[in-house]
This record gives sequence, structure tokens and C-alpha cells, in this order.
Amino acid sequence: MTGEYPEVDGLTQHHLEAKVDQAELRRKLAAVKSIVERCRLQFTEDGLYINTAGDNDVASVETTIDAEYTTDFEACTVGVETGSLYRAATFTGAPTESVTVRLDREPDENSPLSFSCSNSIDWHRMVALDTLDVTPARPELPIRGEAATATVPVRQFKAGVGVADVAGGHPIRISIGSRVVSFCPDPPKGGRGLWPISDDVTIEGQALSRYAASYLRDMATALPPGGDVTLRLSDAYPMAVETGDGLRFVLAPYRPNGLEDTIQQKRAERNGEVEV
Repeated sequence: MTGEYPEVDGLTQHHLEAKVDQAELRRKLAAVKSIVERCRLQFTEDGLYINTAGDNDVASVETTIDAEYTTDFEACTVGVETGSLYRAATFTGAPTESVTVRLDREPDENSPLSFSCSNSIDWHRMVALDTLDVTPARPELPIRGEAATATVPVRQFKAGVGVADVAGGHPIRISIGSRVVSFCPDPPKGGRGLWPISDDVTIEGQALSRYAASYLRDMATALPPGGDVTLRLSDAYPMAVETGDGLRFVLAPYRPNGLEDTIQQKRAERNGEVEV
């Protein structure tokens, strides 16, 4: 974005400041960055809330980062590039420190959003985006009320995605059975790529659906290494992937007619690998 950034909508005081935990900030922003390029950062009473969609509204991610406001609270929203947001937060202070996030009503240097480590006046500034340039919050990815649920160890979810992704970009079939959660390539490869999970699993209901391998890889990479993850899915409906600390992904089911090719094409264009 070029030129002078307008005053932040909804902010009447000179600036808004909130303290957040550095480790939580880094971990959750890394997950958001793996799914979307741009996001809406909302200052809410519960903390810093992020919710937005990725390419083609295929995937969304949302999370809340706990915050303690050191100024009067005001509800505000600003658009940001997730890569810039992650870098500004990562290069501010040590992982054990708290970080102050500051939003200026009349920003200098085209940078209304900035970060500072505890007891420091060294602000790491970043350029914000007009929220109109950011994909809409809460994309239309409905979850059916009767969705089957399964809670599995994160390490098993990661392993299942890795093992099932043997077909070079083909979708991955995820099924929740009466006792087993299974990952396999679609179409099946004669037993290759099958990863059943039966230990340390809590299951309610049964369902089966297919999802794009590329987004499942991103989600698996973004998940923390330990703990459990809960899957909520219905036959041919979007799947929610939720962690215990408030990180939530939603992924639309795979559809034929080149959806995966479209995703890969857009990513290649974005990375400069092909001409637009």
C-alpha cells in the first residue's frame, strides 16, 4: 500500500496497546502464515483475534491470542500481511518476554501497527493494509451440526497426512470409523499410504470425506508438536481441525474438475514460478 495510511477506524484515543505472550504470539502467527497471505487482525475484549480465508475460500484459519490492554480498550480491526506480521513479532524480544502490540490512530511512516518487547522503546513497525484489500472474514465453509468428531494425538495426525500424501498432489481421504481414524490417498494405492489410528483416540459418529493434500500438509506443519487435535467432519462437507489452545482451521472438501490444480497454479503464480 502506498501513500498516507488513513486513521484507524474505530480508534478514538491516540493509540491502543496490548501486552501478549511472545511464545503464544509466535506459535499462532506461524500457523496463520502457513495458510493465508493476508488477514484481519481484530482487537477484541478477549484478545487479538484473527479470522480469514485462503485461496478460493478453500481454507480458513482463526485464533485468539490472549492480551492484556494497557490503555483503554477499543474494538478495532486492521488488515495485515501475515508474513510481515510474523516477522515483526518474531524479531521483537526474546521468546520468554511479553510483547506490546501498539495500534496508532494517526500513524507515522505509514505504519499504524507496531511491536515492542518489554521495557523497550525500540518499536518494530510494519505497514498495515486497507481491510477492504483483505479476504473477508468467516468464509462460507459451513460445518454440519451432525458432524462426526475424533480427537487424536497431533503426532498421529501429522504422520497420517505425511504417509497418505504419496500420490503427488492427489486428495487425501479421511475416515472416522467406529474405532479407527484412517488416512489414505484417493484413489487408494493398494495399501500404500494407509495410516490407521486406533490408540489414544476418542470417536463420536462416523464420516468420510476427501481433502486437498496441499492444505492438509500446511495444516499438519502448522500444528504444535504435542497434545491432541480434534477433527470434525461430515461426508463431503468441510472439516474443522481444532487444537486445545484455540487454533482452528476449516478446510473445504476436495472437488474434482481441477480444484487442486487451481490451488497449485495460484501458489506458483504467487511465488513467481510461472508467468501470470
